Amino acid sequence: MVNLEKSMFFIPNRLHVRGREMFVSFNIAPIPLETIVSRISLHVQIPAPCSSLSLRIQALAGGWDEGLMKTGYVPPAGETIGEGSFPVLQQEIVIDLQAYEQPWRFDSGRNHGIYLQLLEDAQAWFEEKKPPYLVVVTD
Repeated sequence: MVNLEKSMFFIPNRLHVRGREMFVSFNIAPIPLETIVSRISLHVQIPAPCSSLSLRIQALAGGWDEGLMKTGYVPPAGETIGEGSFPVLQQEIVIDLQAYEQPWRFDSGRNHGIYLQLLEDAQAWFEEKKPPYLVVVTD
């Protein structure tokens, strides 16, 4: 069980949803320099009840904002974080993003966010009214 006293919760600073695709980023640069981060996890609410969900998750490699996305722009994708079936835990998927702590905290110019794509054949869609959130656990 996570000790909430040592957890920080972040809401997206940018979010854009296109049906089966979600683009999201978080600003974690305000975490104090002396703080030791032990875990960063992205919590994505699932669009429909199920026990697992097939997803493609990639880091974004270029800048974007909501206004630009409304014109049809698609930011370049970077490395693949994960692809396949993810277990659903209490109506959400939890994705480990610990590898992004250093660049996102200390080089915000490299923090363009995350791209998620539903790969299921089912009629599932992401919803902006159910935004993801980031949990940062500290020591």
